[in-house]
Amino acid sequence: MPQDRETAEKIGDYLRTAKQFGLNRTAIYGAPVLMRMQYKRVAPDVIVEFFDTKAEALQWLRADR
Repeated sequence: MPQDRETAEKIGDYLRTAKQFGLNRTAIYGAPVLMRMQYKRVAPDVIVEFFDTKAEALQWLRADR
């Protein structure tokens, strides 16, 4: 379920702040389509990828970039 505007803004603020402290990218698994779109909208400057399984997400995070 998509979050209300206030919650979405908090998520975006959190991701942007985390980027300032060294967050390079984040992986999310099991997210519904609406949540995926919302993350891309609220924090377009943060690298966020979505996966169907935890194993896929961890593999992507651990890969050399």
